[in-house]
Amino acid sequence: MVVQHNSERGQALILITLGIIGLLGFAALAIDGGRVYIDRRSMQNASDTGSLSGGLAYTQYFAANGIHYNSGWDCASIQAGAAAQAKDAAIARALSNGFVIDDTVDETNGDFNGVRSTCVIEDFGGFQDKYIDLETFVTDVTPSSFAQFMFGGPLQQTVLSISRVHPQTTLGFGAAIVALNDQGCQGMQNGALFDGSSSVHVTGGGIISNGCIRKTGSGDILVDPPGSISYGEEYQLSGGAGSVSPSPGQSNGNIPDYAVSIPEPNCSGLTNFGNSSGSASLQPGVYTNITLNGTDTLQLAPGLYCITDDFRANAQSSVHGDGVTLYIINGEFSTSGGAEVALSAPAQGSGAAPAIEGILIYLARGNTNDVILVGNSDSNYEGSVYAPDGTIEVGGTGDLDVVHAQLIGWNVFVHGNATIDIVNDDSINHQIPPNISLQR
Repeated sequence: MVVQHNSERGQALILITLGIIGLLGFAALAIDGGRVYIDRRSMQNASDTGSLSGGLAYTQYFAANGIHYNSGWDCASIQAGAAAQAKDAAIARALSNGFVIDDTVDETNGDFNGVRSTCVIEDFGGFQDKYIDLETFVTDVTPSSFAQFMFGGPLQQTVLSISRVHPQTTLGFGAAIVALNDQGCQGMQNGALFDGSSSVHVTGGGIISNGCIRKTGSGDILVDPPGSISYGEEYQLSGGAGSVSPSPGQSNGNIPDYAVSIPEPNCSGLTNFGNSSGSASLQPGVYTNITLNGTDTLQLAPGLYCITDDFRANAQSSVHGDGVTLYIINGEFSTSGGAEVALSAPAQGSGAAPAIEGILIYLARGNTNDVILVGNSDSNYEGSVYAPDGTIEVGGTGDLDVVHAQLIGWNVFVHGNATIDIVNDDSINHQIPPNISLQR
């Protein structure tokens, strides 16, 4: 027989009560935790959209006042003219999402519920990055049922968004030669390489290599002021008596991706013409190969040419075309020493789509082949030559005026015995519109 003492009576009730209290506590914490999560998402959305709205106000100011990377970038005047409007735009957008913020941030006093704008000129040596950072802070308290007792105070949260706004810029910050390969020299394989007796004269821009600049042979490299020469990893000068002016300097970072990125053209809807061989007058469209030999002549009408394999102009052939973009998808672009080439990209403001304003030759991303620019003294190329994963080769045995051209490739090789004049012109080369990116 079990004997129950009076002192043990009611213990089950106490345990049940404590269990209920515990369960209610966990439920309250779960409910409060869900509120905190939902509120944080709402706060982050308000902060993100507010920051982007403020960034958009800056781009509108840039457009209205002609602010460009190469002209008009003065932090004091930009902030005086646009900071208040940008902050107002961020504040209004946050309010539309249910959060009240102001136009100040006071870290000293713990005020993280507002908008702060900073104008930056970041010097990498050889080039600069110029941008506005618009920071939007949202701080709010989440109502709770139980959690404040556990944590000793209200459930306050702060979120931060940073939109970065870059002005319009010429592709590659307007440099005449840009080598994107960021590895060391490794022989004569990587970066911007100059050999033989070819002399290069650059006007209106500089030379930037993310990795190596190497010069051998007797040719000269002359970049007119205010252009500069910069390298990221190595500079090698050997052989011959040629000069390099100004002296190359080492940069402390790669040229930013946004300054060297172009959307690929849209070839859909273009007529497929197949192969073209010999003398011809061609219309924009899709071609498998375009090949010239002997004294063949080729005239290209303005527009976009999507070439799935090779474009080759050999021997004494001639190629002419104004307002064209040659998009090489899998093959290479090649001209020989005797060819006469006179090609120009679509002009700025021409509405050339699907061709790309300012882009003359575009080697598709992933295409590791070559763009070989060789020609006689009557040849010239006007516009940006862009091979982000390929190699651009310039040279030959005769003088070559690469007039108003910009060379941007994974590697850029200059060789042979030619005298090469590159006149870089912002009004002709491709322009990258103002850029807004959410950094955080």
